[in-house]
Amino acid sequence: MSEKISVIVPVYNVRKEIENCIESILNQSFKNLEIILVDDGSTDGSGKICDRYAKKDDRVIVFHKENGGVSSARNVGLKAATGNYIGFVDSDDWIEATMYEELYDMMEKGFANLSISGIYVNNWPEYTEEKKGRLSQERAIKLCLGLTEEKPCLMSGICNKLFQKEILNGLYLDETLYIGEDMLFLIQAIQRSKRINYTTKSLYHYIQRNTSAIHTISRKHLSDIISHEEVLKILKGNSELTELVTRRMCNNCINLLLNCAEQKIWDKKMILYLQKYVKKSPIYSYRQGTLLKKIYERLICLSYTSYFVFGNARNILTTIIGGGKREKIEQCKIYIQELLKYRYLFSKFYSEKITVSTEEAYKTLAEFYNHKKEMAQPEVTEKKETKQLSIIIPIYNCDSYLDECLKSILTQYMPFLYEVLLIDDGSTDNSKEIAQKYESENVHYIYQENQGAASARNLGIRQALGRYVMFVDADDRLSDYAVWNLIKPVMDNDYDIVVGQYYTFEKNQVLYRSNYRSQSLRQPEIKTAIYQYPGFPAMKIISSRLLKNFQFPEGYLYEDTAIWFHMYSQCNSFLCIPELVYGYRYHSTRNTKFDKKKLDTFWIVEYLLQQLPKEKFTSQLYMITIYQLSIMLNLRLKGADMEILKAVFGASKKLLKETKENVQEEICYSHRGYYLIEQAFENNDFGQWLYLSKIYH
Repeated sequence: MSEKISVIVPVYNVRKEIENCIESILNQSFKNLEIILVDDGSTDGSGKICDRYAKKDDRVIVFHKENGGVSSARNVGLKAATGNYIGFVDSDDWIEATMYEELYDMMEKGFANLSISGIYVNNWPEYTEEKKGRLSQERAIKLCLGLTEEKPCLMSGICNKLFQKEILNGLYLDETLYIGEDMLFLIQAIQRSKRINYTTKSLYHYIQRNTSAIHTISRKHLSDIISHEEVLKILKGNSELTELVTRRMCNNCINLLLNCAEQKIWDKKMILYLQKYVKKSPIYSYRQGTLLKKIYERLICLSYTSYFVFGNARNILTTIIGGGKREKIEQCKIYIQELLKYRYLFSKFYSEKITVSTEEAYKTLAEFYNHKKEMAQPEVTEKKETKQLSIIIPIYNCDSYLDECLKSILTQYMPFLYEVLLIDDGSTDNSKEIAQKYESENVHYIYQENQGAASARNLGIRQALGRYVMFVDADDRLSDYAVWNLIKPVMDNDYDIVVGQYYTFEKNQVLYRSNYRSQSLRQPEIKTAIYQYPGFPAMKIISSRLLKNFQFPEGYLYEDTAIWFHMYSQCNSFLCIPELVYGYRYHSTRNTKFDKKKLDTFWIVEYLLQQLPKEKFTSQLYMITIYQLSIMLNLRLKGADMEILKAVFGASKKLLKETKENVQEEICYSHRGYYLIEQAFENNDFGQWLYLSKIYH
């Protein structure tokens, strides 16, 4: 094969990730590669790893330079490249083995100058349906800039693409830009391309970085606006694209100004620079609608006080409302004041104070559905942990989905001792036959008479021999590398719980993707932060030490509420990772009518609080109790009679008061809504409790 592909990899302090990246390039099915590793002044030994690969494989070329940024490193690679085609890979990402072969075939067979693949973001594919096609220059630019409703197969990055070298002659990345330099480079390349082919097949694995530095506003962020200025120069003559880019640029200016207000950054030079574009905004007529909505969402919702909006943020508002024209402020202030009232002051129109005694409330609930009962203490037995991981799957009548679930588990990368416990909770369909088909040395089928998911999970806990335990529901599925991404951190650090991200899906459509903050928590900060994470058993691994004295409350609906109250309160070390690990199946056809058993949403909170030691009653536990006794109650009791809801309100008031009395530290309200809900309880205002519970959900 005479054609050669030069792959340029800028490297900076990625010692833990660089080997995976390089290996994925070396193992390409397209073999005629020139792999250019540009060490941009790494201080963690990344450069030495690059040198080691250069000695092992003569296709690898290494350049060492002083730190100058990713653009300068890529430019070194562009100047050194001798291939007919150019590709870029970031050093903490990796690529599928066939990526360059498939992109090359699209170039050759389609006579293209540029070919593009879909991407994975943290192992989550952008597309579920694979298709190929051709892009016009204009459509490609719109996709690159995010100016269409289509999914961003293109994005503004340059790494999931293969460029014909001829179109890049004399073209380099702007080293003065901090943000948007790759977008500018890509648009210039698109304009030089006569034909652009693409596939939605995900071949590039983009690993989402910690973006906290990016979210801290500084003058460096002006480079995003500057890159748009350069794009406008390139697109001069195309009135439609020019208007769309100008609109996007002005919107970005507004967002930067709002971020300045949020972070209380008063950089006069930066604000004046941004103001210049806001004054020229082509969306002036939308300001009293779209812009006010932005102000509300980005400023008012966060502050809840008129002082913040009309005090510190006054200069920002002057800038963005009416293009800096002060006479527009008074006109817009009316709308802003209405928005200020919306979240909580508007609740006064829903006020309905009631008098209901605790005795009457409990009597009404008990007559309707009494589920107060004593639970046996968990069986504590000493077990030798002979496995690294036990995966527990409670099964009940899910033969339609069980195959998919088990395949997603048994195809995981698990280079350690593990076991999969299939706990059949008395299924009456074909689940038993399907489960037994998978029995092996590592997969064990266990049957019990129907007693509910909590009982099945508890049986699994008693049987488990793993150092860590993972729960998977039989109608759900794991993402690729889910187990490895969760278990890998505990090999170096002894975490009690490791949590990943999840998505909900129906058929092949993804409906939602979580975005929990990735962080490591240990005492004492763990007790104030852990409750922001999900309380259901799945999407996490849990140490057997933590499960030793724990069991799910049997016979209740919503038994997983116990995770919030018991497991999180006893956790000493916690990690949330950014990788997608779990898929929840959404059943839109499932019956959502009110059932009296749904009152368990109250009974289980009462039971769990009664079981919790007094020393575990923290401010954050109090916040989650408010959440459970308001937002979750109203969500789960949708359709219940007013008589039942009023009884729940009366009983919850007593429970919340007792919980607050047990908290031995200063109470910090993590959300203004929780304080207002507490006030509704204290004022016997059933109407405000009902309203606030709905709007804050």
